Amino acid sequence: MRHGFRLATGRAPTAEEIGILRGNLHYHRDYFAGDPERARALLSHGDSPSDPALDPRELAAYASVASLLLNLDEVVSKQ
Repeated sequence: MRHGFRLATGRAPTAEEIGILRGNLHYHRDYFAGDPERARALLSHGDSPSDPALDPRELAAYASVASLLLNLDEVVSKQ
């Protein structure tokens, strides 16, 4: 998560930001654990197929965190 944050924003995340990202990851792990079909549906989008050797629940949770990172105002807006 630190590496992804740094790639997206150009700076290191604060401890508070890492806490928010971890909380988001845990939320999505639980969310997709209750509905594995929804995880597979999320992973079916995009140009590249997901690796079948990876746990779809885990991959979908990390994809959700990546989406959060890419939608940060800091990433979307140039100041």
